[in-house]
Amino acid sequence: MLLPALNQARAKGYQISCAGNMKQLGMSAAMYQQANRDIMPAPLSTAGVRWRTLFLPYIEGDSSDLYKEDTAFEYKLQCRTALAEAPAVDRRSYSYVQVDLAQNSTRGFTVNRVKAASATGLYAESRVFPTPDRFGNYISVESTARGVHYPASRHLQGTNVTFVDGHVGWFKCSWLMPGAGGALWPGVTADTWRVPGCDKGLR
Repeated sequence: MLLPALNQARAKGYQISCAGNMKQLGMSAAMYQQANRDIMPAPLSTAGVRWRTLFLPYIEGDSSDLYKEDTAFEYKLQCRTALAEAPAVDRRSYSYVQVDLAQNSTRGFTVNRVKAASATGLYAESRVFPTPDRFGNYISVESTARGVHYPASRHLQGTNVTFVDGHVGWFKCSWLMPGAGGALWPGVTADTWRVPGCDKGLR
């Protein structure tokens, strides 16, 4: 009788831990944009530099000159649920939501142009392979080429999202599904995954 309750408590603990990772990611993003004229990095880079590399100095509080390679990111911010489910696939636990940028964009965006920062997703949990409850247009921490990862329903049939203003929220994955009346999906034809207000953001 106690096993379901214990499993539920453990799952909730993992969700909270993962949300803490995403809060740290949001804080690192805020420090980066403050140091770079309020401009966020491009999801993809034509120079082959991952967006995660640019955040490592803020995550670890050290000089970016020390980072000749950036595999440290994978070990600093990982979702325990992802590692338990599929360690070979989901070690890259988090992804950059492309906001209103063009799909697989190599251009950054100015944060102050996002008019609804508290309702615009910036980072979320990701998974490499799509299933019916994983949709979206994400650039994973691993990407240096044009490719799309998908939001993952890892925690209690839901997912954590870091918003542009830095706060983290949890949402049922049914809210993310296109064509199903999902509150977080503005249209089936949208080529970026967005949350409420993002369509009022970049113009």
